[in-house]
Amino acid sequence: MDNFLPYSSEFGFFLNIPRFRESALLALPYGHHSRPSPALLTAVYLWGVHLSRSQSLITHENTVLSRALQQTANTLSGIHPHRVIHCYQAEILLSYYFFSNGRFLEGKYHVTAAISLAVSSGLHKIRSAQPTPTVGHVVSPLQRPRDVIEEGERIHGCWTGIILDKCWAVALGTIPNLVCPTEILGAQVDTPWPLEMREYEQVTNHCRSLHTFLTWHGTRVNCRRTCGPALQ
Repeated sequence: MDNFLPYSSEFGFFLNIPRFRESALLALPYGHHSRPSPALLTAVYLWGVHLSRSQSLITHENTVLSRALQQTANTLSGIHPHRVIHCYQAEILLSYYFFSNGRFLEGKYHVTAAISLAVSSGLHKIRSAQPTPTVGHVVSPLQRPRDVIEEGERIHGCWTGIILDKCWAVALGTIPNLVCPTEILGAQVDTPWPLEMREYEQVTNHCRSLHTFLTWHGTRVNCRRTCGPALQ
């Protein structure tokens, strides 16, 4: 984990790092609901092994990869309270892993899985006033975020997936998974552009609730008006 977290943002990790680290290191069984889901933990361990300079760890990389793929494929059928977000994060980490190793077909597969999950769970419609079309399979709705930091994670996650999808579509000369046809009402991405994660942390420390955070999430002006000196 220490091999990965200092560089995690380069590989699409959008969760709050202090929270993730704290929960991952809890002295609780693997798979406990207070810890990250097994799929997410194993995807992080995969990157840690890949970035390691230890030959004794690198020899286990294929085993860890196989386990990460299996656990990610089964995550949504489980009962972990954060299974949707953690599965989405794991899919993005796997996408970056395959792309970085020149395995483009597998990378594209996991990008497709990530974008499908993001759209079906409504990550592209956070704080949106637009109706969302209900077409095809819909994942169980996400629970209301516990606080501003958790909402910030979801906003970062939305745009992390979009950027990954668009950039690799250009690199590979393919059509992106996420398209926003103007003729279909509600099909557009309507999640606001993210703040820096430290700003969500500051707001949480001062405001303690989403209700006092933002009525609209688009500018820092609104945040200052709502939260007073929190972001001054």
